[in-house]
Amino acid sequence: MATATAVELLEIEKNRLENAVKHLLRSNEELAEALQSSPDPDFEQAIDENRKVVDEMREKIARLEEELHDLRGPHQVPASADELVRHDAQARTQQDGNQREEPFRARQRIPAGGEHPMGNGNGAVSMETDSGPTADSIHREEDHWM
Repeated sequence: MATATAVELLEIEKNRLENAVKHLLRSNEELAEALQSSPDPDFEQAIDENRKVVDEMREKIARLEEELHDLRGPHQVPASADELVRHDAQARTQQDGNQREEPFRARQRIPAGGEHPMGNGNGAVSMETDSGPTADSIHREEDHWM
């Protein structure tokens, strides 16, 4: 039977608290909607109590994150699933922005008295970026096959 590490246990507790906060906030929204239709002192009290509990849980979450950071070290950053998705999307956007859309052409170089490139492999292919033809265009230096 595998045992959980300290980091795993802290992550489990952090996730549990985050989930509880999410549910309490949703509950408060529902209670607030109910209060609009008919005032109820019990609902008001429940909302106030939930707010206090949420604040306490958020403080615990912050302490857990600090402890996780200390255990993991600066090389590992804790992240929720939402943070990972957001980080991944930002990385893709940045990567896409760094790529230059530059056409390229494949130039097939066949030595003088050359071989068919499908022959014994003496033909070399080089890729060049320029504003010339696209990759679908292949230019041969010599027009004959031997």
